[in-house]
Amino acid sequence: MRTGVMSATIHGLSAVGGAAAAGLAAVAAFSSEPLDLLRGLNPAALAVASVPLLWLHLLSARGYRRLPFWVASVSGTALILAAVSVRGIPYAPVHEGIAIVTGLIAFGFARLVMVLRFVSARRFVAGFAAFAVAALVLPALTPWGTAAGRDRLVYDRELEAGFQRFSVVERERRQYAEEVERLRRALEELDSPALSAADLEMVSGYDEAVRPGVPLVRDFAVRLASEHPGPFHRRSGSPVPSREGIVQALTIHRYVASEWKYVNDPVFAVGNYFSPADRTIALGLAGDCDDFATVIASSVEAIGGRARIVHGTCDVGAHAWAELFIGDAAAWREALAILSERYPDRTIESIRPNGPNDHWLPLDWQVGLFTCGTSPRVQYVTR
Repeated sequence: MRTGVMSATIHGLSAVGGAAAAGLAAVAAFSSEPLDLLRGLNPAALAVASVPLLWLHLLSARGYRRLPFWVASVSGTALILAAVSVRGIPYAPVHEGIAIVTGLIAFGFARLVMVLRFVSARRFVAGFAAFAVAALVLPALTPWGTAAGRDRLVYDRELEAGFQRFSVVERERRQYAEEVERLRRALEELDSPALSAADLEMVSGYDEAVRPGVPLVRDFAVRLASEHPGPFHRRSGSPVPSREGIVQALTIHRYVASEWKYVNDPVFAVGNYFSPADRTIALGLAGDCDDFATVIASSVEAIGGRARIVHGTCDVGAHAWAELFIGDAAAWREALAILSERYPDRTIESIRPNGPNDHWLPLDWQVGLFTCGTSPRVQYVTR
């Protein structure tokens, strides 16, 4: 009796678990804005996890296992596992969500033929093949039914999300409008030299784009930092910023964030399009998140600080932001005290330090708030 109960339990739970995992994977694949339940979950991992659960359900059930059963169950397995590969192919002919749903239905057919006493193998195979072709091919005729169509929709979402991420600084712009205007007047005397032919050449990474030593970048940063004059470092020879240094970095960030005009990378660029900091400043502070991070990192380095640029991921794609090196726990507590004065209602976020002397302050669109910081990876750090 106990064995029978256990077998029935396994049979039922495997069916529910397999169907739920495949269903969630399909929802995550189709959804432009994943549900809170799905945030942080990988649709491919869910799809793969569903297969052994569905097989456990089939193998623990009583019934006929004839040719129609094997055709449906093996096809279902192939379709769900193929969806994992489709997800990584930019121009795959089938949307992974469609492949997962079709595979789940195929497992349903396999379970159905197990309980049928009489099934024509030839008719079943022909009918099942027609169903699979229709389920996979017909949706591909729609704009959203292919991986390429999905990529276009994702790109459109990234355009919208990029602007939304940037727009959060509007409130701070209004709150500190007087200071920003004062900084703008200070920069009016700063001449923006004409760009040379070398300036117009494309660069291939942050090592070339972060340019603290270029006179235009240095002058830009110094003019802003001079709003709060003083030594940047706590003591000579130490990379740890003083109170004045932290305030100077915050002042630079406030002005750049307030004046920034969000513009996406060109569509022809594979990966990031890197704009050198001096070019971005000369052209009026415009670009996307990695251009913003490049200007912030360059300006921080130009007044003596250490900076790094971090990439993270979220629902709508990738994001980049700069961070200011703070140092040890005592310096971090001082930085938090300064931030609580300037942003009293803000809970500061930061990447877990690698050691007691490795605290970094995010300088995202808003200081201390990750816009999109899942799985952060350092892409650049002060040399």
